[in-house]
Parts: sequence; structure tokens; C-alpha cells
Amino acid sequence: MTSPQTSSEKMSLREAIYTMRMIGRFRPDAVPDVVIREMLTAATQAPSGGNRQPWRFIYVRNHQGKQRLHDIIMIEWCKQAEERRAQGLEPERNTFVGLMETHPLTEVPLVMVVLSTDRRDGVIGGEEGGNNAIQNLLLMARAHGLGGRITYAHLYNEEAIRSELGVPPDLDILAFIPLGYPLGVDGHRHGPKRRKPIEEIASEGRWSEAITV
Repeated sequence: MTSPQTSSEKMSLREAIYTMRMIGRFRPDAVPDVVIREMLTAATQAPSGGNRQPWRFIYVRNHQGKQRLHDIIMIEWCKQAEERRAQGLEPERNTFVGLMETHPLTEVPLVMVVLSTDRRDGVIGGEEGGNNAIQNLLLMARAHGLGGRITYAHLYNEEAIRSELGVPPDLDILAFIPLGYPLGVDGHRHGPKRRKPIEEIASEGRWSEAITV
């Protein structure tokens, strides 16, 4: 088993980008305080229009808090699944919520909830700031040997989650991010990954024109 990466072990930005995967299963190791602080600090360095810095964060790492969040999400998911079955429909699948059926949230060392102050007329606005902060947070997590994934598990009973976390009414929840040291099993750890060549996904000048770079 490899040891968690420390802040003194430097990883290049290129390596972090080229090896970072979405991670949903974790070792039980706790995330050190210093690492949590570095992830949050990195997130605050993200750019935002007008330097609004619209991001806010709540992290949960105690067992009881994670258990309550797990129950809130799963009770509502099961309710919606039964309603769809009663209508002759297949339940909607959320990859991470589906994983929670067999790997409860209490097995996740750290849950990071990302909030935004950018509400405009009741609609989330200016999300680019919050999303930039999330990317910074995940890259710093990768630099420390952690993994995570952006989920929207909070949408399965958002009001109850807002109440559980004490989220003020003028803030919006952008993402629900599990974080921890990945299990060393294929598909559940960082490493080389397959991606489409840029020739398939980029054009020059007009759509479907070949790139020349």
C-alpha cells in the first residue's frame, strides 16, 4: 500500500492533469488537517469575474454527520425510485448514489460541499467562479494523492441537506464532493487514462474543419 503523498512531495501540474480520474471508492485513512487546509486554500485561488470570490465550503468528516447525509439522500432516492417503478419506469440512476447503496457515505473520509453566493433573482448565476474553485480543489487533492468526484447527490432532498448543514437561504449548493485516498483497484485509482484524440473533438475556424496544430 502506498503512503499518502505529503506537501513536501511535489507533483507537476501536468502529471496531476494527466493522471486525475473520478474516484468513488476510498481507503479508510483520514485526510490530515493540513491537506484539507491546502485544498481549501487552493480553491480560493481560482479566478472569478470581478474577483467576486463567490465560493463557500462546508466539509463533513465525522461519522454521525456523514451517516445523516447518507440517510437523507438514500431515503429520498428510494422514494423516487419506487414512484418511477409504480409508473412502469426504470429508476433514474446516479452513478455515485448507486454506489452509495453498497458503499455508504460513512466509508468516505471527507465530504466537501461547495456553495455559491452568486444567486441572481433566484437563479444561480456566475457559476464559473465556483466551478473554477472546484477544479483547483481537485487538482490539489490529486497533488496529495487523494481522489474525488463532482456529484450532485444533494439534489436527492436538497432542502433536508440544506437544513442538516445549516446552509443560509441566500447560498446555492453547487456540488457534493466525496474525497479520500483511492482504493488500489483498477477503475478506483489515479493513473494513465484513455481520451479521444483532439482531432476528433476540436475544429479550426469552423465546425468539422480539421485542426492544423
